[in-house]
Amino acid sequence: MNDSVLGSKSKMGKQPGLTNDPASNLDDSKARIFISGLVYDNGKSGIAEYTHSLTRSLIKDREVTIALLMKDAEIFPVRSKNLKIVVVPNVFSSAFFNILWHLLCLPFYIRWTGCHSLIMPALNRRMPFWTGVPVLGIVHDLSQFTVTGKYDVFRMFYVMHVLPRLLYFVDDVIAISECTKEAIIQHWKLNEKEVAVCYNGYDRDRFHSKTPANQSLVLKEYDLTLPYILYVSRIEHPGKNHIELIKAFELLSNELSKEYQIVFAGSRWSGADYVLEAIEASPMRERFRVLDYVPAAELPALYHGATAVVFPSLAEGFGIPLVEAMACGTPTLCSNRSALQEVVGNAGVTFDPENAVDICEKIQHILNSKRTQRKFIAKGFNRCRRYSWDRVAKTILITLNNRPLKV
Repeated sequence: MNDSVLGSKSKMGKQPGLTNDPASNLDDSKARIFISGLVYDNGKSGIAEYTHSLTRSLIKDREVTIALLMKDAEIFPVRSKNLKIVVVPNVFSSAFFNILWHLLCLPFYIRWTGCHSLIMPALNRRMPFWTGVPVLGIVHDLSQFTVTGKYDVFRMFYVMHVLPRLLYFVDDVIAISECTKEAIIQHWKLNEKEVAVCYNGYDRDRFHSKTPANQSLVLKEYDLTLPYILYVSRIEHPGKNHIELIKAFELLSNELSKEYQIVFAGSRWSGADYVLEAIEASPMRERFRVLDYVPAAELPALYHGATAVVFPSLAEGFGIPLVEAMACGTPTLCSNRSALQEVVGNAGVTFDPENAVDICEKIQHILNSKRTQRKFIAKGFNRCRRYSWDRVAKTILITLNNRPLKV
């Protein structure tokens, strides 16, 4: 690590003063893992998907304790004899108190539960102070360095200036893509060898080529009677880039714009009002549908019903909806920025996310050709095979066990 940022810490894997590691004399399979789940976002984000999917895979081999806010503990979808849920009062849901909990309270929770290592599933948002056990953190993206106004002033100061210094107390860092790793090296000044890459997985039991049994019911529930293009993402401006997609749809040929509609499926976050105002001001406003948050059980039906899935985000560490769409046999289009192009490879069509004309042309290219659609459907099925939550869990366990990391 860069000593100018991290002080005198010489290498990952050893915290200062950690002379009696409680896991050192244990069989690896008996070492208990603590996960900080206070970034679960009511289950309505990519980090939430990562947290419960990783937990589900880890408990196949280990005992795991996860800390969750009371409101999240009620909806957390994983239950097992190998899983203990520690409930944290909802007062710690605000950004300020959430940060304080990680800095001041987390070490006591780890000691109280007798765990031997700590996993931070969103190191780019929260880091601990000294904990007394090895700490492994997953970094999804560092978009705060590239997207202006990503958070409010307080959180921007925290993620830009405080988090890099707390890296001193982290032993292992895993990036969810090569793009994220490059950002870590650039902005956090870590050495290339100090960051491993392990791609996200997806729920293979839920997202697959077979048409869901609830397909017709879900489409009827959301009144989706016309062919549609789907964007699964929280409604957030400017990072998720809905505005440019709206402009691109307005440029579609008359024939296509009369036949298709755009469906936005996602919770409303910071800047959502800008997106909703842009839709209302659009001459094509009747062609836009905003569904708000869609439960995971209904997402496969939306993917299967879509002619194409589009993902124009300006900055992403991965982009799970793209993999889910490919697994469901839906052609994908995405931004050529950040990790999105890395994730789809040659199995999706990419475009300049700040060029509405380019987005429009690429969408038309897909919509106008059944042959092109079939080609990318086949490539998508092949591409998504490489993404697995069990593989993520195995990589993390290898790292925690201090064995050579094979990714």
